[in-house]
Amino acid sequence: MSALPQSRRGRGRGRRQSAGVALLMVIASITILALVLLEFSGSARTHLSAGTNIRDDIRAQTAADTAMVLTRACLDPTAWGPAASMQSKLDLEKLCDMMLKIFTEGRLDLPIGGLSMELEGLEGTGMEKGVIEHFELRPEASFIGLAGLLCPGQRNGCEVQRSTVRMMRTVLCNPRINYIFEREQADGKAYTRADIIANIIDWMDPDDSRVQVDIFTGRVADDLGEGEDSYYRDVQGDRYRSKDAPMDSIEELRLIRGINDELFFFLQNRVSVHASGKIDFNTASAATIATILKSMNNRLTLLDGNSGDECADNSDERYAVEAQIERYAQLVVEARNMKSAFAMLGNAVKSAQNAQQLIADPVKVIQPYIMLQSNQPDPTMAALLYLERKGWTLQDYTMAQQFGAAASGGFAALVKTESNLYRLRARARVGNITRTVFAVLKRDGKIIRTLYYREE
Repeated sequence: MSALPQSRRGRGRGRRQSAGVALLMVIASITILALVLLEFSGSARTHLSAGTNIRDDIRAQTAADTAMVLTRACLDPTAWGPAASMQSKLDLEKLCDMMLKIFTEGRLDLPIGGLSMELEGLEGTGMEKGVIEHFELRPEASFIGLAGLLCPGQRNGCEVQRSTVRMMRTVLCNPRINYIFEREQADGKAYTRADIIANIIDWMDPDDSRVQVDIFTGRVADDLGEGEDSYYRDVQGDRYRSKDAPMDSIEELRLIRGINDELFFFLQNRVSVHASGKIDFNTASAATIATILKSMNNRLTLLDGNSGDECADNSDERYAVEAQIERYAQLVVEARNMKSAFAMLGNAVKSAQNAQQLIADPVKVIQPYIMLQSNQPDPTMAALLYLERKGWTLQDYTMAQQFGAAASGGFAALVKTESNLYRLRARARVGNITRTVFAVLKRDGKIIRTLYYREE
């Protein structure tokens, strides 16, 4: 075979080189395009996820706000029509929670036996994309009421003020916060528990005179020393002075001298700035009831007074007495809740006298319910079996019950069974997003007012 002409061989090499370059360009283009598409895909997923989160955030916030709006409707006496007079006799937390589930989930949860039924065909609020996963409605009077520290127009104080001072002393003697009173705060001052209580009173009372507090007797007297505003003027400059009026929100505690962040976070779920010092016995926690009982216990007061300190922190006897009171308060709450379960939507305690009976002897009050539950016809045996199941010996219960009986009269004087101020916390979830609203609602005649609102 004869050799190809030189020109034809050159053209063949040129075509192969052009094809190689084209292939490299195609590969490079595909690589760049793939990188662009990969970046675009990641960016699109990020934006889609962000958009979904924004959508779910709005839905969750709307769901939580819807819970508040429906709660306002539940509390509104005008919505009850002729049955409005029954409102104060019912457990509104149970009732409003039940109504909330009807309108948001199309489900009726009955207050007895854990029974639940789906309500077919009920459209409700159309919140199928979200759920109210936590709902809490409690009277502000379930907590220790700081408004009880004021005695308007009574220069020599009043009994509610003295009892509130003693209760606050008990709260501040909690061993968990001892360290706060053992060191200086950011302003270079160390505060006692009496200082904190006096500073709260000075923040709210209408005058400019400092007060002095005896935390053992609860008595409050004018102190002829510096004025209330001198500290705020010296330390805070001209930023603010004492309010000289009742507090509007729990956050105001952070403005008061001596209340740092640690003390505020400890107090915020134990006290109310709206309640007046009397306790709603139907909803008070075991901790709140124990606080009141401790504040009335002469043995604890004597131990603290003899120690030369505001709280006898290192006394084993003090710890033993406190532990017994806390166990007894838990038993009181369990007895109240047992009565409440049989009352369905009604309040377990309808009068101060009912509360006094529960404090004096909780087991005696619920003896009929115990006999019914245990199928034990003998009342004494039924009570003994109940106490044994709760970890009590008869001797321990008798000792605690004697103190309860002695304190029951004074306790009843601090009890209320109707409330018009409520603390609402509702948490809604949509997807991975949760939103919580916190509000204080006041039932003012036929009007429901929102005294305070925040998103958490």
